[in-house]
Amino acid sequence: MISIDTRYHGHVIVAEPSIWKCQAPIQAFLHDRRFVWLPHPTLREASPFGVLQSVDHATLAFVVIPLQLEGPPPGLPDHVEGYGLVGDPRTWKAWALCCTFANGQATTANLRCPLLFHPKTRRGGQIILDDPRLPYDYPLTHDGATAVPTAGVDAR
Repeated sequence: MISIDTRYHGHVIVAEPSIWKCQAPIQAFLHDRRFVWLPHPTLREASPFGVLQSVDHATLAFVVIPLQLEGPPPGLPDHVEGYGLVGDPRTWKAWALCCTFANGQATTANLRCPLLFHPKTRRGGQIILDDPRLPYDYPLTHDGATAVPTAGVDAR
């Protein structure tokens, strides 16, 4: 068990097997490679949003939404095996980093640079997909409804 301080949940204790390990840093966050998924602190239990909390820095927490992979995402680079991403991509754990805005703009998800992890080894990282059809700012809300995007299948 590991004791960590978090941005939204205070002090928590997590089991070592629940930690997701990035094989390369998330863009602009070079020193954080271990994360734990926690429920979003202010949304109802049925919300698809969660928080990917750094194990090593309490102030670093990303709002994420799960992605459903229906096969290899378009533009998947050849080097993903180095991230531990092997086997059927439909089994990989996938999240999109989200941006929320205080001025009422729709929450968006970055579909071009998802976080992909192998579910058994919990190894992976942020993968930059080489497909211009995948937006960096996919709107998640329309008329107050939340949509869960499907990466690489229906990117508008």
